[in-house]
Amino acid sequence: MSILFIDMFIFLGVMLLKIKLPFKIINLENKLIEKRLILLSMICFVLLIAIQVIMTNPSARNLLTQEEKVEGVFLQNSTETIDKGTLVLELVDCSSMNTLWVMVNGQRVGRFSGKQVILPVSDGELIEIDGTDSNSSAKVKIASYTKNITLLINKSILETGRNITVLARVRIKTATGY
Repeated sequence: MSILFIDMFIFLGVMLLKIKLPFKIINLENKLIEKRLILLSMICFVLLIAIQVIMTNPSARNLLTQEEKVEGVFLQNSTETIDKGTLVLELVDCSSMNTLWVMVNGQRVGRFSGKQVILPVSDGELIEIDGTDSNSSAKVKIASYTKNITLLINKSILETGRNITVLARVRIKTATGY
C-alpha cells in the first residue's frame, strides 16, 4: 500500500516538472531552482514515509529511537517523591517511652526509643499509637510534618492507655488537589 503511494507521489512530482506554467520564467536559473526545490521536497516526503513504515516494525523501532527505554521513568521517580511525606511524632510524657509502638495501617513500624520518632508516610495511611505493652498512659503529639501533608486528626495531643489509639490519617497534597 505504502509503496504504491510513494510511486504515485514520484509520478506526480515528475509530471509537475514537465507541466508548462502559465507565466513565463524570467531566466533558466529560476527554473533550475524550482526543479531542485521540487526534487528536494519529494525526497524529504519519501524519506518521511519510509521512516514511518520502518517505525512500524518493533525491532527496527528500537534501533531508531530511545523512547522504549525511558518511557515512564520520569513518572515513576516523581510519584516516589510526590506521594510521600514525613511526620515527626513527639512524646509529651516520657515515662512510658520504650513501651509505645507507632503503627501505620495496623503494622508496627517504629518504637519511641527517644523523645521523637521520624516516620515516612504515604497518602491515605492511618497512624496509630500502640500502648498495649505499656503500664501507664502516655501523651503523644505530632511535632511537625512536611508541607505536602494534610492531617485528619481529632486532637492535637493524644492520650493513649493500654490500647491502640488512632492518631491521624495522612492526606498528601498534589498539584491537582487530593
